[in-house]
Amino acid sequence: MSSQMADVAIHNLGKKDRSRMKRKRPRRKSKEFPAGSTLDKPACSSSVDGQRRIKKKRKRRKLNRVTENGGGKCDENVHNLTAKLKSVFTKTSELKQNRKQIARSKRETVKSAVTQEECQTGDILNVSNSTYIALDCEMVGVGLRKHEALARCSLVDYEGNILMDEYVRPTEPITDYRTKWSGIRPSDMYWAVPFCVVQDHVRRICQDKIIIGHAVHNDFRVLLLNHPKHLVMDTSFFKPLRVKAGLDPTKTASLKHLTLALLGRSIQKFTHCSVEDARATMEIFRSVQQLWECERGITNSCTAAAATAADPVCDSGYSSTTETAASFLEDEFWPDDLN
Repeated sequence: MSSQMADVAIHNLGKKDRSRMKRKRPRRKSKEFPAGSTLDKPACSSSVDGQRRIKKKRKRRKLNRVTENGGGKCDENVHNLTAKLKSVFTKTSELKQNRKQIARSKRETVKSAVTQEECQTGDILNVSNSTYIALDCEMVGVGLRKHEALARCSLVDYEGNILMDEYVRPTEPITDYRTKWSGIRPSDMYWAVPFCVVQDHVRRICQDKIIIGHAVHNDFRVLLLNHPKHLVMDTSFFKPLRVKAGLDPTKTASLKHLTLALLGRSIQKFTHCSVEDARATMEIFRSVQQLWECERGITNSCTAAAATAADPVCDSGYSSTTETAASFLEDEFWPDDLN
């Protein structure tokens, strides 16, 4: 009866009182081994470490059985696998080489076709100064990644007259105006023209024209336009310009350094202006126009007329200056004392 009454009394107690009444079981002490022994814990204990040791022993036994019974077979299988892998690698390397050769042959055929078209068609061989147009663009950053987009585009003719100068509204929201380098301000976008309109206008103006620019490939990339390479003159890649300016011919020179060295004036003092840059590139091109035309095999009617005006040619094929110089060396023009 006393035990039953005690149980009833414990049941009537609260949770806190029950937890206090419960006895805490003492933890089992691990078996102690001598200091010199290699076994710190029992091998067959129910603990996690003991189970891991048992699994490792079983794996070792299985490996020993495999090596004792069929070790030679395993070696043969490994050898066969390595041989197959080698054959696969060789095939892939051969395929890569073939692809590279095919790509090279395609490039060569395209280059040869372009050169043949240039030689066959006489569009580029006979030009005038009106076929030269200078292009320059200014960019801003759009989107979260602030990638480049067109914000201003300017086209200038051979004499420096403005053919087009428009502010462009990008298709994505502007996140970086880059005013220090582009000269674009938020107020300039108020009267900006949509991108598709400017792109169509530039395409119509530049058709069958020779485009002059400094790193002009960036401008075409932002305009999303392609122009024939034989109708493009890039002042950043023309080495005679750097040699004439006294700069390192192995490094590309900036437009600012070229204008200062060749034209004797400084541009881009505070910000960039696409019209100013386009006019500077056209003036730089005019300083080496004859050299560039000779390298490309171009005959310009305007330069030929200027050369004939400076040194007129007679019907006999000799220039007037050389003919008169030769005539004055004859005996009849020398004094009588020297004859």
